[in-house]
Amino acid sequence: MARAFKLSGLLIITSLLSTATLAEGHPYVGITGGATFAAVGTQNSTIATGSSNDNYATNSSASGTSMFGVSGGYEFAGHGPIPAVALGVGVYDMPSTYNYSGQLVQTPTGGGAQSFYNYNFTINSARIMAEAQFTWTAGNFSPFINAGIGPSWIQLGSYTENPTKGTGPVTLSAFQPHTNSNLAYQVGFGVEYAFNLFKNTRGFKQNRLGLGYRYVNLGGAVFETRSSTYPYQLKTGKLQTNDVYLIYKHLF
Repeated sequence: MARAFKLSGLLIITSLLSTATLAEGHPYVGITGGATFAAVGTQNSTIATGSSNDNYATNSSASGTSMFGVSGGYEFAGHGPIPAVALGVGVYDMPSTYNYSGQLVQTPTGGGAQSFYNYNFTINSARIMAEAQFTWTAGNFSPFINAGIGPSWIQLGSYTENPTKGTGPVTLSAFQPHTNSNLAYQVGFGVEYAFNLFKNTRGFKQNRLGLGYRYVNLGGAVFETRSSTYPYQLKTGKLQTNDVYLIYKHLF
């Protein structure tokens, strides 16, 4: 997704240059809520311990949950074909987690019976993004594109294992939780509807309700090791999400 990262940076730089020609504008605040669908980059990971080859295969690379966010900034008004340009900051989090499950297959390197275990773990993420949005006014409905870049935090945790039928009890401690810090980026598009909740004489519609889509690359993530006797980290690869959301904005 290097192309998406370049597009995100290009949109932000272009918006900064565009504001030099836009004098009028309004500060804004926004509230976002919706659904987020995450995909891990590594669905099949093998750890060679010397005594065995341990294969961790997730049942599915994707998982979904809810998300919310708050944002604020300043929107420079557009004129004619020139779009309005909004520069701001958004903070995004999840009230629940992405839930993953899979199967661990341990194969002794010297030969012998394989051992099978079912495992589960959770992923939670948060991010703070410097954002830019271009909005083209077309009556009350306004299409937009946006982009953002900033730090993200991915927490892997709640790892558990259970033996399958015919396999002995779990003898290893669980992978320990770990919070991964990365540089994240996002790009998206959508449409907003402008309206006034109350009659005003300020010459512009102060309220907007929007529907949008956003792709987010949160970066890679790993667990801590199980213990000193199993000094290997389980990698999930890059966490990428597809968000579908509603946003309410108020302009001052």
